[in-house]
Amino acid sequence: QRLFDQIHFRQDLQDEHLTRYREANHYAGKYCRALKDNFPAGRNESLFINELRRFYRLTQNEKIRRIETAG
Repeated sequence: QRLFDQIHFRQDLQDEHLTRYREANHYAGKYCRALKDNFPAGRNESLFINELRRFYRLTQNEKIRRIETAG
């Protein structure tokens, strides 16, 4: 969780890039927390792998929708 909560970005980033990186960090953290909650370590490993495979194949907009409904 610290990976996503205690993040620092370069001071010289353009506003557009900073916004993009903040949004990406937000969604990545939210998705990882949902994975952790839905797939406790050592349980349902095949379902976990299937979720990752499905997610990988989604478009960017589909990934964002998936994250919003997963967490």
